[in-house]
Amino acid sequence: MTSTNQSTSTIGSESCNTMNVLEGRHGDRVTFTLPAMWASYLINRDVSSFWFEVGGSQSVTDVIDQWMAREGLGACLSCSEHAFFAWLPDFPHQQWATCLEFTFSLALRNNNK
Repeated sequence: MTSTNQSTSTIGSESCNTMNVLEGRHGDRVTFTLPAMWASYLINRDVSSFWFEVGGSQSVTDVIDQWMAREGLGACLSCSEHAFFAWLPDFPHQQWATCLEFTFSLALRNNNK
């Protein structure tokens, strides 16, 4: 079931505006505007679309995984079908990218610590 609320829709948008993440929260899901080239990794955990530098630098997937952990994200549930250009996607320090809207579950937190 897709939401009829425009700010939480998982259907692609032709807008160049990035999504306000707080408006993207819907129950136990959240939607972010992120680079389209990340789709294979976020959906299938397939790293083959990334090029890794030789010399011990941190891989792109490590940076993505750390960001997801900081945001409290669980699995990527879906992404929009139509890519669009965004000047400022929701990922820090990322500028001008062809993007999709990715919907994530929120990670379960252990409150018994």
